[in-house]
Amino acid sequence: MRLPDVLSSAHFPSTELAALRLAGELYAVGPAWVPVDLPETDAARAASLAAVLDPRLIADRRSAAWVLGGSDAAPSTPQTCVPVTARAAARDPVLDVREVRLQDGDTRVLAGLRLTTALRTALDLLRGAGYDAATAAIVGRLLQRRDCPIAGLEALLGERRFAGHAARSRARLCELSPR
Repeated sequence: MRLPDVLSSAHFPSTELAALRLAGELYAVGPAWVPVDLPETDAARAASLAAVLDPRLIADRRSAAWVLGGSDAAPSTPQTCVPVTARAAARDPVLDVREVRLQDGDTRVLAGLRLTTALRTALDLLRGAGYDAATAAIVGRLLQRRDCPIAGLEALLGERRFAGHAARSRARLCELSPR
């Protein structure tokens, strides 16, 4: 039987995973472990979160940014969301879960993990209350992706569903991309 490329405590006890890390066989990728001969890719980061998250949860904000390469480190508390239509937010003290309004095209699936797209992730970070220099740097890195153009972000900010905090978000975006 072949083991999966991404290992978690569902596969081995945490002490055995730590021993394999000390032996130089594994390295940490977020909350999971990967063999040293496999590179850390978007798919590996997504699979590491998928290994520990309830499948009903959608990775968003800093967790999605980490998966998409916008951040070098996974947040210590995974940031997730559920659609408001689900009517049942997962209550877990170890997770940051919020209910959001999602439309088609706001999420994608990568290596078994549902996550917000790069555009939606950048928008959520721009609109967030905890916006700081580190968050600005993450949004800046996301804006370097082909699937996250500034014009697309500006279009999203113009949608009615994002009218709240739109002026603040536009000002933050202008700081990132002076014209």
